[in-house]
Amino acid sequence: MQPLLSKLKSGIENKVENITSAGIWNSRGAGELDAVSESLDIIRIDARYFDIDCVPAMWARPLLFEMALYDERHLLYKRMLGEWRGLLAMLALKEWRLIPLNVMNVQLPDPRFLKTLPDS
Repeated sequence: MQPLLSKLKSGIENKVENITSAGIWNSRGAGELDAVSESLDIIRIDARYFDIDCVPAMWARPLLFEMALYDERHLLYKRMLGEWRGLLAMLALKEWRLIPLNVMNVQLPDPRFLKTLPDS
């Protein structure tokens, strides 16, 4: 039977304080959660092989992009950094490479749709 939790890293990468006795509650600070999350030995999946699918929300993708771009430990960091660099390159080289970038106004058939979007 597979364990439900990932194993902890070994050596100095493991920042979790050992539990010395079973069946006794120990008080630990909030920093212990950080230590556990940083000490889990997880398998990194190459971000090219999966995509994020979830309940659709207007701001989900921009928020994911922001979270991943500013956190070098995020699983999608390299992918989002590449997308950001690609966007900047397209904007910088638009005229020289004749890249057809356009901005267009989108008319929604039913204006009631806008009421479903949360305010930023």
